[in-house]
Amino acid sequence: MKNAIKFSTILLVTAAFASCKSNQETTESNKGNRADVAQMFANMDSNKDGKISAIEAKGKLRENFRKRDRNNDGYITRDELGRKK
Repeated sequence: MKNAIKFSTILLVTAAFASCKSNQETTESNKGNRADVAQMFANMDSNKDGKISAIEAKGKLRENFRKRDRNNDGYITRDELGRKK
């Protein structure tokens, strides 16, 4: 009986640790995504005016420019870049 209790305790502690580790990795991954978006925005904003014009946009962003430009002002802001429709 003592062995079954020890085994159950070890199993529960292991499961709890794995769950915490998985959550931490997800949080760190999300932080990386935000950093990647910020870096991508900074790289494309060649005139450093805080927005990306159709001329500055590259790759998929250029292809989907009209979808990302939610207010149709001809520019994509950090807010528009961070949210998909």
